[in-house]
Parts: sequence; structure tokens; C-alpha cells
Amino acid sequence: MTQFKTIFPFWVAGLALSALIAACAGNGIERAAEMLGRGRHPILLIIAACFLGIASPLCMYGTIPIIAMLSRKGIPQEILIAFMVSSILLNPILLVMTLALGIRIFIARIVMALAVGSLAGILVRFFFRGRRVFHIQAFNKECKSSERTKFRRFLHSLRRNFEITAPYLLLGISLTVLMQRYIPVDIFTAVLGDKNPYAILASASIGVPLYMCGGGTIPLIGAWLGSGMSVGAACAFMISGPATKLNNLSAVKMILGKLNFLLYLLYVMAFSLITGYAADWLL
Repeated sequence: MTQFKTIFPFWVAGLALSALIAACAGNGIERAAEMLGRGRHPILLIIAACFLGIASPLCMYGTIPIIAMLSRKGIPQEILIAFMVSSILLNPILLVMTLALGIRIFIARIVMALAVGSLAGILVRFFFRGRRVFHIQAFNKECKSSERTKFRRFLHSLRRNFEITAPYLLLGISLTVLMQRYIPVDIFTAVLGDKNPYAILASASIGVPLYMCGGGTIPLIGAWLGSGMSVGAACAFMISGPATKLNNLSAVKMILGKLNFLLYLLYVMAFSLITGYAADWLL
């Protein structure tokens, strides 16, 4: 119950913020991405694309048609990959809910999403000149905009966000309660604590099978941090988890193809480890 009371206000605020962005600024995000494609300062534009990705309330399957449409309009690949990667790692709901873990983790998560997305865009710009990153042949039809009023879009998005996140949030809280009751704290301290030199690797690895919905992992991360998990291990988990979540992986493979998909996996796993060790050293 304590976990629920702590997270509930951030969850509600995240649901409302995400629905508001979807209702009022959904088309604006697309137009902003188009404007970025016409800019003259590539590195700054890549960073700006990451901010747009974080602000996007869409799931990966909602992001793919937008990327396909923008790619057909000639938006540079580095802009689109930065937008995609940062969107995978963070969204308005998860951003607000992360506040429940404290301001230090909140800031670290924003910085990580910007860094992972920006570096992905920079690498694509310099190493994929003349090479295709996205495979969008299957998306040969323009997306149709909704005819609903903004208020109805807001209610629709709010209901959809609730239906998606509520079961995972309850599951995460339930797992946290069971973990705290039946698993000794010493185990978490030994495996994920800062005294274990392999804590970052362990955390990045368990992010692959354990990551569910982002909101559902907030109570788990909170409990792990309270049990001795290092900040670096938490950071590694918060990168490897969403980047390798099953739903996200299937969508990414659909639009990247086999080879680029493997490069994506190697990139996010390597970055999660590097970021974890860097966070422990800095924080």
C-alpha cells in the first residue's frame, strides 16, 4: 500500500500529461520533426529530435508510421533514429512517474535518454552516409489524422493509457511486495549493490527479461534502490529494459531490418553498461 500511495499521484499526473500532449500536440510533433529536417546545424537538430522523442506519448507501434512518413518526406536518417531511440527510452508518463524515485534518478533518466538518442543520431550521420537505416517499404500509405475533437482525443488517449499501464503497475507493486517479504535484502545487496563489481552487468542483463511496462518497473526499481542497488545499476536497467522490451524489439526489427537491428541491440547494451559504470563513478 505504501508503494501505491507513493507512485499513484505521479502515475495519474503522467496519464493526464501524456493524454494532453496526444490530444493537443500530436500533429505538432510531426511538424516539428519536419522543421528539424530542414535545419542547418545537424548536432543541435539531433539533440532537439531527442527532446521530441521524449515528449512523444506514442508507443513504438504508433511511432513507426510517423518515422515512415517523415522518411518519405526526406527527413535525414540521423534525425529519425535520434527521435526513435529517445522515444523508446522515455515518454511523458514514465518521465513523471520517475519523479517517485527522487530527483537524482529523474535527472539521470532524462540525461541518459538524450545521450543515447543523440549518440545514435551522430553515429548514423557519420557511418551510414549512403546506406539505408530504415526499411519502410511496407508503409506505403499515409497515416490518416483523427477527426475527433481535442477533448474526445484527450479522453480516448487517457483511457488507452490507463488500460495499458494499470495492469503492469499493479503487477509491479505486487512483485515488489512479494520480493520484500520473501527475498532477503542481503541478496540484493550482494548482487546489485555497489560493492559487487559485476552489479552493472547483472542489472543490464535482468533488464532484458524483467522489463514490462515502464510504469510497472518503477516500484521494483524503488525497492531495489532501497535494498542497496547502486545508482549505476539502476541506470543500466533503465536503458537495457525499455530498449529490449519484447514489444519494442519486434517493432524496431520491423523497421530496421536484420543487420541494423543487431547493431541496435549491440549499441543499447554497450551503452547501458558504459552509462552504469559512469553513473556510479560520478554519483
